[in-house]
Amino acid sequence: GKVLRVNASTGAGATGNLFTAPKSTLIYTYGHRNPQGLARRPGTSQMWSVEHGPSIDDEINLLSSGGNYGYDGVTRGPEWPPNQYWEDAPMTDLARFPNAIEAKWSSGRPTIATSGAVFLTGASWGTWQGRLAVASLANKTLRIFAFTSSGSLVSEIKVSKLDDTYGRLRSPVLGPDNALYITTSNGAGKDKILKVTSQSNSPPATATPTATPGGPATATPTATATSTATPTATPTATPTGAVIVPPVRGPGGDSSGDGSGGGGSVPAVPFVPPRSPIIGSTSAATAIELSGNLLVLRRHDQPGVEVQVGIGWISRDGQRIITSGFVRDGDLGQTYAVVRRESDGRVVRWWIAPGSPLVYVVPWAIVNTQYTFPVGVIAAIPLDEQYPWPNMLTRRFDGGDDRILAYDADSAQWRHVPDLPTFQARGYYWCNVTAADATFFARITQGPAYPASDVPARVDYPVCQT
Repeated sequence: GKVLRVNASTGAGATGNLFTAPKSTLIYTYGHRNPQGLARRPGTSQMWSVEHGPSIDDEINLLSSGGNYGYDGVTRGPEWPPNQYWEDAPMTDLARFPNAIEAKWSSGRPTIATSGAVFLTGASWGTWQGRLAVASLANKTLRIFAFTSSGSLVSEIKVSKLDDTYGRLRSPVLGPDNALYITTSNGAGKDKILKVTSQSNSPPATATPTATPGGPATATPTATATSTATPTATPTATPTGAVIVPPVRGPGGDSSGDGSGGGGSVPAVPFVPPRSPIIGSTSAATAIELSGNLLVLRRHDQPGVEVQVGIGWISRDGQRIITSGFVRDGDLGQTYAVVRRESDGRVVRWWIAPGSPLVYVVPWAIVNTQYTFPVGVIAAIPLDEQYPWPNMLTRRFDGGDDRILAYDADSAQWRHVPDLPTFQARGYYWCNVTAADATFFARITQGPAYPASDVPARVDYPVCQT
C-alpha cells in the first residue's frame, strides 16, 4: 500500500515527494498494508496514518517522505503457509527491510480495526488538546493518544462511554465548532452520527473522560458522568467529489506491480481526474463512491437505508482481481465482485460465474445474509463491459429492452439471441443471464442477431447446467 501526496490544483506529485520516476511522483510513502485514515498534526507539517494489520498489529505511523513502513504481503518466506493468506505477516518486517520505519503505536494481538483519526484542537478540550482521537471498528471504541513532539507515545486512554456503546466506530472528524463527530458503521439502517464535546477546560490527567454522544450531549471529564441524551442524528449528506487514484497491484494482492509487495520497487500510479462520486443510479438505489475502497448503496425503495460495500481491483487485462466486496442479485441469483478497473479507475460489478477465467473464494454466508438485494438495487453499480468471456449473457433489468444478448468472442460483439429455441440450441441457461442497466447497452458493441434455430424448444430444458 502507498500514501499519495498530490498537488490539488494540478494532480501532479506534491513538492517534497522523493520519487522522481515517471508517474511515480505522487507517492509519499510505501510499505503499508491497509491505511484507513490520515491526520495532520496542527501547527506542524507532520502527517499521521492509522492502518489495519492482518490478525495482529494495527498501527499508528508518523509519515516521512520516501519512507518504507515494512509490510510485504507477497514475498513468501519459509514461515508462510503454502497457498494461504498469512494472518501473522509482520506489519513492519525488519528482517526483510532493516531500514523500515517502525510504528509509533501497535495494537499487538488481536487487532482492534483502527478506522480513522483526527487531532483534537480548541481550548475546550483542555489537556486533550493536541491529542490524537482514533476510532475502531472491531473493538468498537474511541481511544485518545498523547504523543511527544517527536512522536513518542506518552499515554493511551479508552473513552468509557464510547466503549462498545454504539457499535462499530468509523471516521472521526473535527467540526468547525471543534466538536468531535463520529460515524457508526453497523449497517441495516441503524447507523448514527455521534457528536462528542467536553464541558471542562482542564480534564484531570488521572481521570478517565467519559463522552455522551448525540445531539447537544456533552463529555464530562469524570469517571462517574452519565449519559443525558440519546443520539438521534442519521447520515443525510451526499459525499462530495474526490480525486481517486486506483491502485496498481500485481498478482496475489501486492501494490507494486512487480510482485515485490510493499517493500519492493515503487510503481507508476496513474492519476484519475476528479469526477462525480455517484457511479450509478436506478429507481431503487444510488451507488456512491465514499473513498478509494468503499462505496455505499443508498436505497430509494427503503428510504434511510444505506449499505457499505468494499471496492476491490481488476487488472487492465481482466486476468487479475483483488476484491473485498461482493453483492448478490436476489432476483436472478448472480453474485458480483465490486472492483475498480485499472484501465480507467471506474467502479463496476464483475460477474462471478462458471465461465469466469478467475477463481474466487467467496464468503457465501456473509453475502447471502448481508449483501443480497433486489436486482434494481444491484444494477445501481454498473455492470462491467470490458472483460466479457465467450457466451456471457445479459439483459436489461428494468424491462426497457427484453432482448437477451450473448457475447461473441470471435467478432468481439454482443449478439441478440432471438428466441427460446435458439437460446437452448446454443446451450445457454437462464441462471447465467446477468442484469444490466441501459448505460451498459449504450457502451457495448452490438453485432447482428444469431440465426434463429429451427429445432423446437424443449419443455424439460434445465434452468442451470448440472
